[in-house]
Amino acid sequence: MGTLLLLYEPKSDAAAFSWGEWTAGLPLANLANQRLRKVARSASSDPEDTRFRITLPATQSFRAIALGPMNVTTAYQYRIRSYAEGGFTTVVYDSDWIKPFEGSGGGPLDREWEDPFFWLGIEPYDDPDRGIWMIHIFPGPIEGRLWSVEIDDQYNTDRFIEIGRLFMPSAWSPSINYSFSNNGLGFRNNALSSSALSGSKQFWRRINPRQFRCTLDLLPETEGYGEAYRFMQRVGFDGEVFVIPDPDDAANIQKRSFLGTVQEMDPLSQAFFGHVGTGFNIEEII
Repeated sequence: MGTLLLLYEPKSDAAAFSWGEWTAGLPLANLANQRLRKVARSASSDPEDTRFRITLPATQSFRAIALGPMNVTTAYQYRIRSYAEGGFTTVVYDSDWIKPFEGSGGGPLDREWEDPFFWLGIEPYDDPDRGIWMIHIFPGPIEGRLWSVEIDDQYNTDRFIEIGRLFMPSAWSPSINYSFSNNGLGFRNNALSSSALSGSKQFWRRINPRQFRCTLDLLPETEGYGEAYRFMQRVGFDGEVFVIPDPDDAANIQKRSFLGTVQEMDPLSQAFFGHVGTGFNIEEII
């Protein structure tokens, strides 16, 4: 099991974007907008159109990058690169092409005859309420000011790629992971309902935001009043947080990770000598 990773304070909101081909009405600048429905849309699904470059105001160090939600299929692949100063020529980091849903298919007739998705060739994403997030975790801190992201999803039937948000943030991963008790992933009831005089009810389904609750019981005191305090003070209850409960759980990372805000924040308590505890309840932004 990997250690909780909390991403906050996106540095990419001050970035300049270029490259690829993106529609004038839904430009790349929308990647820096907190409204997820204000998307950037590519001119087509051609890989030369669905790529972009990021120029940050200054060199930053990153542990992870999140991009989404996207309308990509489970056959999509992506590539992230960082470049040395002086232009997008000298590569200092290259993720190479990554297929997050390896084995989901690669196009029509690309599966066994008995497979239920034989004719489509691609296994559909199993959460229709939400788009797919590209969640890329670096093997270690990677520094850079110049970056590029390439997306290849040529079997996309929409014939374009839509992206809601680019999140290139600061990161905090506690030195001691959250407790196995008092944690969990759930949903908040967001449905509308109306009761008739007879007692019957009618419901209108809406997307139920995910919630993740965790407790950090044994943080060293220096970390509690250092990184934990800094995270709590800067994020507050209105700042965006991308939570990754287990970076090593590749099979479930789409289900368990999301962009949200802190709904509850436990005070820093002196649980044991030299150690403090706290906890968070983070709710998904829809």
